[in-house]
Amino acid sequence: MENNEIWNSEEEQWFVKSFHETLSRLYAKEASHLNRRGGSRTLGDRWKHMNEKIYRDLAQAKTSPQIRTVISDLWAKSGRPPSLQEHTGALWKFISKDSEYARDLSLVALASYQGSSSLFRETVKDAVQKDEGRQLSLNLEKATTQEQVLKAYQTLWDFVETNDEQEKTIWKFS
Repeated sequence: MENNEIWNSEEEQWFVKSFHETLSRLYAKEASHLNRRGGSRTLGDRWKHMNEKIYRDLAQAKTSPQIRTVISDLWAKSGRPPSLQEHTGALWKFISKDSEYARDLSLVALASYQGSSSLFRETVKDAVQKDEGRQLSLNLEKATTQEQVLKAYQTLWDFVETNDEQEKTIWKFS
């Protein structure tokens, strides 16, 4: 959602950007949790279930407090999306001013999220330039099972999660 012509305000653009960052972080956390705890459901099934839950929670929220609660819970669970950190006050005013519009925009952001597109490629490109990224590449080349692939990506996630400055660069949208 980079086309600036579709936005009525900067706050709308920041809101969708923060929502996309939130989704990206929630998906990455789910992949990390799957790697640690295992389970019978595939990562794709888990992400599908997560999307359905987010959709249900947003669609069922009818009052301003309910809508703000759903959105702020998502932000909190995702772990400090950069756009939210940068524009906290403006985003809180935005969802408080017209919460139904914010809910609808959340649904648009959910529908328009492009999972493993440019953000993922940039993340991997950045990490591959580091030793951890080279290890990720080696692990992926050797991987023959889904579990081994998930463990390889856990290396990437650990790298992102433990290096704050790198994380700000990696998760930054252009």
